[in-house]
Amino acid sequence: MVLQELWNLITEQVFPVESTCDLFNQYRDEEGLVDAEGAAAIRRRNLRSYVASYAKRPRTLVVGDAAGPWGCRFSGVPFTGEEQLLHLPELPFRGRRSSHDSINPSLLRQGPPPFNSVSAKAFWPFMTRYYRKPGFFVWDSVPFYPHPCGEILGKPKTKAAHRNLCADVLRQIIAILEPRTIVAVGSRAKKALRNVNRTYGLAFEFTKVRHPAYGGQPEFRAQTTEVFSRL
Repeated sequence: MVLQELWNLITEQVFPVESTCDLFNQYRDEEGLVDAEGAAAIRRRNLRSYVASYAKRPRTLVVGDAAGPWGCRFSGVPFTGEEQLLHLPELPFRGRRSSHDSINPSLLRQGPPPFNSVSAKAFWPFMTRYYRKPGFFVWDSVPFYPHPCGEILGKPKTKAAHRNLCADVLRQIIAILEPRTIVAVGSRAKKALRNVNRTYGLAFEFTKVRHPAYGGQPEFRAQTTEVFSRL
């Protein structure tokens, strides 16, 4: 595997992290009301499929905020929905759904599984053109699902404590990839990257682009196109 060192980091320092009241580790834990049996293992395998899909080392790192309830929470891959793993032909990796077949509708703010997030729908259909050339790796600064306590599929809410908890993993990913370019998708990713610089006395540069959710898709596409046109 081209990114074996990165995969080792994920397995050793991401997968074992215990969930808390407001931060769910989808690679370690399962919630019976929404997760299929063996869901955490499915999500680990999905992420491995993504990491193993690289034929060469990507030189651009794309950083998001955190796993969302309809994307990475169930797929295990940043900016990716279960539905895309199953049915998006241009997606350069594959996987399985981890969601339960019969989820109580009262828990859902969208249609039934397989799930797909607004961000995922905006991200991969556009970003696949850059996946092989010049190549990029996408990672969430908080690779877990932040949510209000007691709301297993509540609106994501990333806190400074979550970013601090995951800062060293992000630092190590940057050190392993040695990216020529780092892209922050949205203001929260920008905060996370600034936090890594401040916490570890680093000075790497990065470019912020608009997050594709909440009406930001046109700006995300235009700004991302500009970044990759310079590579």
